[in-house]
Amino acid sequence: MDKGGPTRGKWESFIALCALSLAGNWLSLPLFFGIDLIFGSIAVMLAAVYLGFWAAGLIALVGALYTLFLWGQPLAMPAFILEGLVVAWLYHRRKLTNLVLADLAFWLVIGSPVVVLVYSTYGGMADSAVMLIALKQAVNGVFNALLAGLVVLLISYRAKKICLSIAVLDHFSLHVVRHPPGWDYANHHGRAGPARRSGGLGI
Repeated sequence: MDKGGPTRGKWESFIALCALSLAGNWLSLPLFFGIDLIFGSIAVMLAAVYLGFWAAGLIALVGALYTLFLWGQPLAMPAFILEGLVVAWLYHRRKLTNLVLADLAFWLVIGSPVVVLVYSTYGGMADSAVMLIALKQAVNGVFNALLAGLVVLLISYRAKKICLSIAVLDHFSLHVVRHPPGWDYANHHGRAGPARRSGGLGI
């Protein structure tokens, strides 16, 4: 058995999710006043579920690096990195396995205050602009968590369907091994034949 298999698989998943995090932020959707919807945190939420705490934080960092080019400043990075870490912690340590609720809890308690603090201190923006950014980041994050949750449900459904198919095939294969085709027929007629012959001789 290849003992390095699971580890190699996790590294491959990590690299793939890093690429998806970057791609999701690259495929941004411009709204207004320089505000964009970004989708990199979908990969971060998937990392939080399947790879754990540190992987989610690192993948969030990789995706957040693109915002340096998108917005020309690093002010969004702290909240994005914290989002990955906190959601992974809530998911695995606190067993809050609903990604939408976990992400909503993050933005209400930690994320939005961090955005307001960072942008107010270092962004030189009006309070109304800061609040708009905080609201946009929270809505964007929860929306991405919803999409990631749907992906997790789809993966879970497909895995259960595959397991069910395997169980049915195993049951069928076991039945065929124990009772090969024609076995019941031959067994039945093997017992019934002598009885018929015996009955004929007695008449």
